[in-house]
Amino acid sequence: MQLHGIRARLAAVFWRVALRPLVLVAPSVGSAFGQRSACALLCPTVGPVIRQIEATSVYRKGDQTRSEMDFRLWATNTYLVAPTRHFQSVVSILADASLRDRSGVVRSCLLQILRSWAQNSAFLDKPDTPNGRFVQGWVLGTLALVILKSDLRNAAEADPHIRPWLEKLTKDVIAFYQKRKTKNNLTSWAAMSVLAASTITKDSAARTIATSWYQHAIDDISDEGLPSHELGRGQRAVHYFYFGAQPLYIFYRLQHLGSELPPPPGKLKHYLDNLVDNLSARTLDKRFGEQVKPKEIGWLSLYFAQLNSESRGLDQREFIPRLGGRVDLLGQTLKAAEGSRSV
Repeated sequence: MQLHGIRARLAAVFWRVALRPLVLVAPSVGSAFGQRSACALLCPTVGPVIRQIEATSVYRKGDQTRSEMDFRLWATNTYLVAPTRHFQSVVSILADASLRDRSGVVRSCLLQILRSWAQNSAFLDKPDTPNGRFVQGWVLGTLALVILKSDLRNAAEADPHIRPWLEKLTKDVIAFYQKRKTKNNLTSWAAMSVLAASTITKDSAARTIATSWYQHAIDDISDEGLPSHELGRGQRAVHYFYFGAQPLYIFYRLQHLGSELPPPPGKLKHYLDNLVDNLSARTLDKRFGEQVKPKEIGWLSLYFAQLNSESRGLDQREFIPRLGGRVDLLGQTLKAAEGSRSV
């Protein structure tokens, strides 16, 4: 079991690093061998199809703030979700690479993988832990954003396997979060995932539900511009401020696909401005004391770009599988889609 976990983690790292130069040669390989042969040569092995996502909590038992990490549980969870994260990383890398591939080889490869996993009902067996459900919601978001980024929306919508697969995953995510009493950053992530999927499946009911979750999260932002439901997260409060803002901002961008992008609503802008100010002044750290350093903040470069402002040292090329890969390429996708036909 330990060896399998090490192999899974090494495989995830390998494909993040090794696949990048491979996809750059896809056009020349495609010219030499034909698109189908090149696709067969380049398509990475994503491992056996995952029917049930396995995951566990990473917090110390009895911790009401859900902020104190138990590193034994963290190691167990890392092992359990490694195959799923590997899949998310591979399809995200392919989506990013498809934007540089004029031959269409990478896009064909990605479609082939998605169709194969859809045919085998991947991720549809009910996870036996809440954390498995949370990961399922993130997977849905990855799939939807990868499809949008790689310009496979029409192909996925028309595919007899992919569209029903996304519809089933969406229904599973909705069913879980409708029963869940707690509304926090995870609900915001589910909202973004369901909305992104609905742009492909054209499910207006799902879109309405996702919008209600998004609005609840916006309403939860206090007058001082912070999410009320994350204020009691101890040393991880500031981390969750950033983490919870990710899906809200991407949701805001996604819901305006097909129209000119208006300014963010007041509460969301106040929230984002707070995070931006904290990057230099560290005002949140001063208020909340010693904090776990926030991760994955490169997505804020999309907000800076919207403001026509410099990104203040943010990693614009940050790779976040939950957001379908590199954030700068996601930004290009969103910007290109704004002003196009309505979804």
